[in-house]
Amino acid sequence: MVGIVARSDLARGQGLDSALPGDIPGFQVAPGLARITARRAGAQPLGFSWQSLLILPSIGVATGYYHAPGLGVAGSALLGVTPQMRFIDPIIGVAGVIRLNAERYARAPRQDTTDVTLALGWRVQAGPDRLDLGIARAVMQEDALGLAGGDGGVGNALPYQVQVRVVRADWRHHLGLVTLDGGLGATRSQIGSVGLAPGFRTATGLHGRMRAITTRHAPLRWVVQLDGRRTDYAGVLPGAPFGTTNALAVQAGVSTPRDAIMTLRALVGAARVRVAGAQHRGGVVPVFVLAAGWMPDRLSAIGLSVSRTDTGNPGLSLPGHPIERAGLGAALGVDRHWVVDAGLHGTQASVSGGVAREVAVRMGLRWRIGRMVTLAPHLADIWRSRVPGLAPHEFRAVFDVRVAP
Repeated sequence: MVGIVARSDLARGQGLDSALPGDIPGFQVAPGLARITARRAGAQPLGFSWQSLLILPSIGVATGYYHAPGLGVAGSALLGVTPQMRFIDPIIGVAGVIRLNAERYARAPRQDTTDVTLALGWRVQAGPDRLDLGIARAVMQEDALGLAGGDGGVGNALPYQVQVRVVRADWRHHLGLVTLDGGLGATRSQIGSVGLAPGFRTATGLHGRMRAITTRHAPLRWVVQLDGRRTDYAGVLPGAPFGTTNALAVQAGVSTPRDAIMTLRALVGAARVRVAGAQHRGGVVPVFVLAAGWMPDRLSAIGLSVSRTDTGNPGLSLPGHPIERAGLGAALGVDRHWVVDAGLHGTQASVSGGVAREVAVRMGLRWRIGRMVTLAPHLADIWRSRVPGLAPHEFRAVFDVRVAP
């Protein structure tokens, strides 16, 4: 399951958030390098308007080179096409996106993928208070699975499909010197494949969050956060280490305003995890988040983050085991048309048979030409250990062109 879900960026860690535009209510992520630099150096579409509705079509075409020796592929040319349609109505607070992403590999056709994503969000604003409602669905189709097999996946490759459905409600309310925000959500991940045995067929997760932050105008604010999750599995194979999982985490610490030049977020706490019907039944797991950043202007930034969280995502770790992440990213904006960025990210999680690790190095350039065209060449080198369903080493060199009229 780790390999299946992690195969697409739509379901890696942050779920759909990191794959969707940042202006869709209910799916915003904390401001970071990707959100700041990509928009500034991206094409600035005018789109088409109908009354108060703004329609923003775009298409991306990518070509490059893919190398994964663990799959028996010495090297293959790749071609990707990503048509997208965004729509925004600022009067009623609605925004959405429809996107198709298709990748084809000349010498590795079993790695061909087709992903479809739909998302819709609605924001209700009442003075400084707000309510965000969001719904999304992603369908990820790959022609084959079995990349981690000893034969390079030649003898056990199988087509599969993963469907992810998400519903969310988030709110924020200012109460004197304290700001309260919270959220409720449900995620359903369903696997469809003939002959594939990932441990379970369907995972349904419910989660809730409540956070209290002191005076929002202070340079350093106190934060108390409570998170609760429940994950139910269907179609569990006999002996698989998956069962109904309940987790409750409490964290406290400090945070700076998100738009500060120097940012800091430090939370420490513990999570109580209970797993039913599994070999590992959980317990108390120490959790923490430490993130620091420097943003001297709206085009340049550097950030560092380290975190340890309970197993809230069934696609990344066995129930009852934490997920540990570390990341370092930097971006330099030459002007509004040029941005260079680089990142180093690592993830560690528990899987059947041991500990899975992944380290990824990425470098990219965004060059805006005029109003409609953005060129975005980038490199990615990824090393993995014990990650089922994914190659132990992958290298990509891609030249991406995006046109947004």
